[in-house]
Amino acid sequence: MTTEQTDMGRVAYEAYYQACDGRSVHGEQLPSWTGQAPAIRENWRAAADAVLILADLHAVHMSVLCRVRSGQEHKPCSGTCDAHCDCRCHKGGQ
Repeated sequence: MTTEQTDMGRVAYEAYYQACDGRSVHGEQLPSWTGQAPAIRENWRAAADAVLILADLHAVHMSVLCRVRSGQEHKPCSGTCDAHCDCRCHKGGQ
């Protein structure tokens, strides 16, 4: 990993750490990211990679579904339609 890349495992772990106030389910203090064992950090990276892959697959699926349901080709739907999108799949249309 280059220094320009975001370590998504670290992002996920730090979000978890904040969400549980740095405490395990048993109430013990969790280590910081750098205090975690390398194997644990790799596990968090693997989990984050799996989420990103699933998110990418969902985005592709929604893009295809959007074009099929709308019956027309347009730029892929981002899933966050706004007033400028003619997508009917996210606006409750058939």
